[in-house]
Amino acid sequence: MIKMIIKSLKMKNYRPYRNPPIINFAYGDKNLTIIEGDNDLGKTTFLSAISWCIYGDEPYKNPSKPRCNLGAASELKKGGILTVEVEVVMEDNEGNDVIFNRQQNYKKTSSEKMRKDGKENFKIRKVSDVNDAPLGDPEGYRETRLPKRLQEYFLFDGERLLEWFTGDTDTVKKEIEKLSQSNLIQNVIDRTETQRDNLNDDLKELNKELADLNEKESNLISANKEDTKNLEDNKNKIVELTNENEVLEDLLSPKGETPEKLLSQINGLEEDIEFANDQLNDLNQNHMKFLLDNFSRVLSQDILKSFSNRKIDDDSIEDDSIDDEHIYSISSKDLEYILNRKKCMCGNDFNEDDLAFELLSKLQKKAVKYEVNSTLTKTIKDLINDSNDMINRIPKSFQDDVSTYWNNVNKIEERIEKKTELLKPKKKKYKSLSEKQDEENKTRNKINNNTKIIDGLKETNVILQQNLDEFEPKMQDIKRERELLEINIGDEKKISDKIEFCNTIIDHCEFLKAELGRQNHKLIEAAVNNQFKKIYNGDGTRRKYDAVLIDEKFNISLEETDGLVVTSITPSSGAQLAIALSFITAINSSTDFKLPQVMDTSIGRWGNRLRRNFAEALPHLLEDNQLIFLFLDSENSPELHDTLFEHVGLEYELQFVTKDETTIVDVTEERIGEKYE
Repeated sequence: MIKMIIKSLKMKNYRPYRNPPIINFAYGDKNLTIIEGDNDLGKTTFLSAISWCIYGDEPYKNPSKPRCNLGAASELKKGGILTVEVEVVMEDNEGNDVIFNRQQNYKKTSSEKMRKDGKENFKIRKVSDVNDAPLGDPEGYRETRLPKRLQEYFLFDGERLLEWFTGDTDTVKKEIEKLSQSNLIQNVIDRTETQRDNLNDDLKELNKELADLNEKESNLISANKEDTKNLEDNKNKIVELTNENEVLEDLLSPKGETPEKLLSQINGLEEDIEFANDQLNDLNQNHMKFLLDNFSRVLSQDILKSFSNRKIDDDSIEDDSIDDEHIYSISSKDLEYILNRKKCMCGNDFNEDDLAFELLSKLQKKAVKYEVNSTLTKTIKDLINDSNDMINRIPKSFQDDVSTYWNNVNKIEERIEKKTELLKPKKKKYKSLSEKQDEENKTRNKINNNTKIIDGLKETNVILQQNLDEFEPKMQDIKRERELLEINIGDEKKISDKIEFCNTIIDHCEFLKAELGRQNHKLIEAAVNNQFKKIYNGDGTRRKYDAVLIDEKFNISLEETDGLVVTSITPSSGAQLAIALSFITAINSSTDFKLPQVMDTSIGRWGNRLRRNFAEALPHLLEDNQLIFLFLDSENSPELHDTLFEHVGLEYELQFVTKDETTIVDVTEERIGEKYE
């Protein structure tokens, strides 16, 4: 195993670092270095500086911004030269210092701009007891010790970790193959295929018919492998899309409660309420007609006619000087009884605001005073004496009809009330569903598209399976044809056997590569789960996810505690970062290289629980690993710092000097001399 640690870093005129500070990094028993500072002070610059020095690129910086320090550049005269230099000192397995140094000159032009002056100068010096000279092939040495393919696995930007969930997983798979060196097997396959093709060209010159048959066999085998792979991929894709549809279905409103169906239900309820109100109006109109039709009979049509011929007004009743013959009254007791009951003889009620009540009150007062019998009194008494005639004038079903009317009214009003109560929540739900209609439509479209893809894949799988079923019979046909052609053939047979041998090598190599891939996949998935559980579920206070699932193409999903499988984009950003960190750490540990991990963290998105779990999981990350963490001031909380306390060897703080310059201050003694109070 190749092991490298970073001992120090020096930056001169590199971005915000003008003066050449030398930053030492912790290693050994306390192998954690913390560098903290506010945004825009140059935390990510550490990643870029190490990357530029060793590999000559800066994936963590905007390439349009100048690499040189702007403050130093502003002091140059036209034509002046400014040297940008970064030096990284590392230590190899044997304890030798390996010094990586890269320089680039910049020249100030007449337009006050800084332009590169010449090529970059890259050197590596390996310092030992007997040698301190630059290496003759620095790039070659670097690729054996710090291969570029490992760059993202020991230098990574926490803000870019989420790209693992949106990037090309096929690229991730290929990178993992390179890290595990299973790509070397692919190199053997590629070279053997080239040799086989050359042999087949030789065979064509001797026996074109046999060469064509071999080529046919080779194409058939290749097609069979491709069909087998496609069939398996399609099956996995069907499972993936089916699981995705299940997740999307859960995001939709319950079945039967779409806005369209709710609107139909709302319209139905409103129509029912409108119909009930119409029934109520009809009932009231019929009842009013019933009362009007029977009113004259109840009070006696003769009395009304008698009254219609008399002129009774307020003044005549009110005036005490009017002759007695103009007073029409019954006995004061009868009038008092009617007024107290506030009920007409017909059964209808009246109140004190009615004109009839007012007139009867005045008549009653006059009757008390004069106690005379009027023509009205006599007429009424005569009518009362003729009771049989009065009873015959009142409908026998009058009371029943009135009772039936009120029963019907109560039933209709109760129905209206129930329908109205049903209508209110449906209108509220309809409004809510309508507001997210666009989002749900997109989800439904996604489900429909997935379903179409699934149907298409299933149809394709039928064809692929047919091809696989036909493979063996076709191979037997080719075998019989070859046996006939190879009779009495000498050199052609030898070449044909070599081609067959090449095919055997290719088959074995592909099997070995697939087996190594499955083994790597199994190891990485186990390592990711182990690390994720320590970070995300470390304290046991919350276990929303039981497992991280990684398919053979390295697509990531999660299994919730209730068994539901969700995609990697479903969890919170904090959970996603925990997965990504676990994934990269697992990949890093699966290689034959033991390299330091320099991380521009993004734990600001994590809550206190995740931060605590992360800190408690650090001893597992720190096992013989050198770690360098770049924190925001706000991220390095007292709680986190106290948890990291026993592992921190060195700590630095970035401080603002000018808008173009940042300085680095060693605060180790101040920060880790004792814990936070």
